[in-house]
Amino acid sequence: MSSVSVGLDRLLEKDWRGRGFDQDVDQLVAIIQSEKPVTNQLEESTERVRAASVIQATWRSYQTRRRVKNLNRAVSTLQRRYRSRRRHEQEQQEAQRQKEELKYQVCVRRQQARRSFHQRQLRLLQLLPPEQVQPYLEECKRRAAIVIQSFWRGFRERRRYKNTLRHALRQKDIQEQAARTLQRAVRRFLEKRAPAKVPFLVPLWIGQEGLTDSRRAELQQQVDNYISVHRSSRVSPEECVSLHQEVQLLLQAELQRGDYYRREEQRVAAVLACTHTQLELLRDAPPLSVVTEMQANSFLSPSASIAARARDAHNAVLQASRLPWWRMLGELDAGVGSGHAHLQELEAELGGLFIGGPAKDSKLSEVE
Repeated sequence: MSSVSVGLDRLLEKDWRGRGFDQDVDQLVAIIQSEKPVTNQLEESTERVRAASVIQATWRSYQTRRRVKNLNRAVSTLQRRYRSRRRHEQEQQEAQRQKEELKYQVCVRRQQARRSFHQRQLRLLQLLPPEQVQPYLEECKRRAAIVIQSFWRGFRERRRYKNTLRHALRQKDIQEQAARTLQRAVRRFLEKRAPAKVPFLVPLWIGQEGLTDSRRAELQQQVDNYISVHRSSRVSPEECVSLHQEVQLLLQAELQRGDYYRREEQRVAAVLACTHTQLELLRDAPPLSVVTEMQANSFLSPSASIAARARDAHNAVLQASRLPWWRMLGELDAGVGSGHAHLQELEAELGGLFIGGPAKDSKLSEVE
């Protein structure tokens, strides 16, 4: 039984635990473990210790191999970082040394320039007469003071301008931020406030479409009741009636004037349309050499008197054009003025109808 039950307790713990009969499994495992001899337990514990030692040794060897493998990489990284840091420090030291050397050279050059300036000034002073030395020194001091003052004023103005500009920008930012805050608050207020629904009021014009006599009488009764209840202390009822009648007359006159204006606009539009049509006909008219009788009749005036006068004027012009030139010599000067005056009279009489000048084609026949 002991040889058969070896490992049975572990199998039960692994496969049959958590299936609804854990209590029975626990009892069976307890029975199996109670039947094991003490020697088997010692051997099992020894085997477990040996297995744990093997596992630990394997894990430690793996860690050691990995550490040794990564050691070269770590050393290379450490060396690279150390070299880069040392190179950076050397570059900083070199830059600092060059900066100090440049500063020293600038100081030396300034000192040399100052020494040469003083030496040159001393030589100039030696060349000057004694009575001009003091005025020359004062002039040099004055020029130096002017240069110093100009530099100081320029620096002060630039600083003041920067401060003013900075202050103006700050004020502008503050104003813009305040405006944005106000606009945001107003928008939120308008969004929260429900739009007021004002009912559409139909104007109660007298004579409007849809207003019947019964409705008009009802409205008049309401107006009379309101006037009787709310009497005015400044205007008498007779004055109210007269004022109402005057308003009605003005309204009627305005409506009539509107009708007159509409009729006048329609008449002007009709006249313009007729004028445009006549202009298009005149522009598209064919030449006289190919004109037909029907086309010629389309240009005749509907008025008989105007047509007769135009025909007579045209015949007179044609007859005058057929006369020989020597018969027109004596009448040339008088005929020019009289001809123009006669044409103007004809145009005034015929209402702006154009009367043509002398014909150029001698083959034209009289209009019958």
